[in-house]
Amino acid sequence: MTRTSKAGAAAVNGGARRFRRRTLRVRVRLVWADGSLESWATTLGAGGMYVPTEAPLATGTDLVAHFSLNDSGADHAIQSQVAWSVRDPKGTPGMGLTFHDQVARARLARELGRLDDDPDEGN
Repeated sequence: MTRTSKAGAAAVNGGARRFRRRTLRVRVRLVWADGSLESWATTLGAGGMYVPTEAPLATGTDLVAHFSLNDSGADHAIQSQVAWSVRDPKGTPGMGLTFHDQVARARLARELGRLDDDPDEGN
């Protein structure tokens, strides 16, 4: 994982985000019913992630996101869904994923919290 900065809570659709987001770079493998994709996530929180890609999936696509925050960190495999995607050639194409597995989200939140406690971990 390469951490570039931390992003705090932000307003989404008129409300506050439920989970803090971090701007980082982590390798992710996405697997869905009829395919898979390896890419980099550039924003991550316990509630989901942003994956820039030239071929974003359709909103509503169910998938599993596989990633690890660092070599010594846990391997995560989280049931997810594409919450939104951008295909605009004038913008940065990509997709936002929402994590649905409550237990996996809690585990990820704890690991992200440990990264906050040890700023050198994961670099």
